[in-house]
Amino acid sequence: MRGLLIFFFILPLWGQSEALSPKQKKLYHKITQSVAAPCCNNMIPVAFHESQWAFEIRDFVEARILAGDKESAIFDQLEGLTFGPEKKHVTFTIPDRDGLGYLAWASPAILILLGVVAALLLMRRRRTSHALTDDELLAKYSPLIRSQL
Repeated sequence: MRGLLIFFFILPLWGQSEALSPKQKKLYHKITQSVAAPCCNNMIPVAFHESQWAFEIRDFVEARILAGDKESAIFDQLEGLTFGPEKKHVTFTIPDRDGLGYLAWASPAILILLGVVAALLLMRRRRTSHALTDDELLAKYSPLIRSQL
């Protein structure tokens, strides 16, 4: 029984490649969550995708981290990767840090802010417009009603 337990605990470790340190694991997860495989039209990061290309990208990233490459160098190498006979490129799921990228990052906050401002303006508008009482309506429209009769 003891040998069987040892077998089941050692078996998963036997098939693994060189282990990543905690710092390397953090970098691995950051990179694999910011890259999508070319076959994925839904922009699912390769960290969560199960296609053959996603496996190849994860293996590539792990190999580059174990080789000691920095994050920027790995991203540069990923830009140059092509897959399949169509030579499809890797897609990055995180917007670039330029004007359009900043707009993409800020758009949810901007939309929420605009919604709050619109709601406040509507509430303020409702408070300022008051409904006429019955006596005011009667005084306002009684001459019109009498002339019509």
